Amino acid sequence: TKHTNKTSIKSEYYEYIHQALHEVTLPGGTAPLLSNPQIPIAAKTGTAEDDPDETGKPTQDLWLAGFAPYATPEIAAVVMFEKSRLEFGGDLSPVFKEAILFYFQNKKQHQE
Repeated sequence: TKHTNKTSIKSEYYEYIHQALHEVTLPGGTAPLLSNPQIPIAAKTGTAEDDPDETGKPTQDLWLAGFAPYATPEIAAVVMFEKSRLEFGGDLSPVFKEAILFYFQNKKQHQE
């Protein structure tokens, strides 16, 4: 017997969540540096306090997960920094964006 672990949600809920993840990357969101008109990105940031480092300074565990392009996803990625001195997950935007853009640039080069 084949088992699947699919969960269905109403399309209106899916659309709401999908749109909210895209809004994270727009001005006023927690990761506005991900805004990109050529390749729209959707994402979710996260931050959790961690133990202080060896000097007693506070650290954070940060993550940023997302997908692109927003309308028709073909890549998903997660960037996570543990025991970071950065303040929140949106600070990981440059690393995440570089990885997503690298994927699409590499894809384009292989299609030419």
